[in-house]
Amino acid sequence: AVDRANLLAGDRVLVIGAGLVGQLVAEVARQTASAVLLTDLNHEKTQLNPNLKGVSCDEILNNALRYRGAFTKAFICLSGKADEWLVALPSLLNPQGNGLHRPRIIGVGRYHAQVHFSVELGNLDIVFSARCGEGYRNDAYVHGLINLQPLAGEYTVDQNLKRSLDLLHYSDVCIEPLISHRLTLTQLPDFYQSLKQPNAILSAVVNYS
Repeated sequence: AVDRANLLAGDRVLVIGAGLVGQLVAEVARQTASAVLLTDLNHEKTQLNPNLKGVSCDEILNNALRYRGAFTKAFICLSGKADEWLVALPSLLNPQGNGLHRPRIIGVGRYHAQVHFSVELGNLDIVFSARCGEGYRNDAYVHGLINLQPLAGEYTVDQNLKRSLDLLHYSDVCIEPLISHRLTLTQLPDFYQSLKQPNAILSAVVNYS
């Protein structure tokens, strides 16, 4: 998803949705962009990572003039309805983008929204990222039966896994605050029941030893 954004050092990024995907997108974007703002209906979720600045959705949507043109890229990391954000984002994005690319909205995850295309929308890019790399859910690739060549600027799932591990090892990417539960194998059966509760779990680490 971050690759699809074509981030540069001067980008100012808005990440909408502070679930696990939004948190990780914001943290990876922070490695390149000059500023990242995380927003969510639940303000407390935006405060989990001390490296990130976060505000509530109402803070932005109710103060659109204050945030007018404040961002160059926006990630929508929501589930459910996102109509309100598709209406608001064109005015929140700087029409000049980062000076090299037009402003861009990057969709991540599962949500639905109506887009009213018109001249008022302005010149902006809307892209969607639904896969974690070339070869995702491709059985032939997984079993080594075929090789895949990603498009320029994109990577295979294996390459992205290595890039993710390198980020964790060599950069200051911070994921510790995102781990809401630590479990042993014997705790897993009861834990699965709690997954049925929406938004109860951010992420969990299982100790197999």
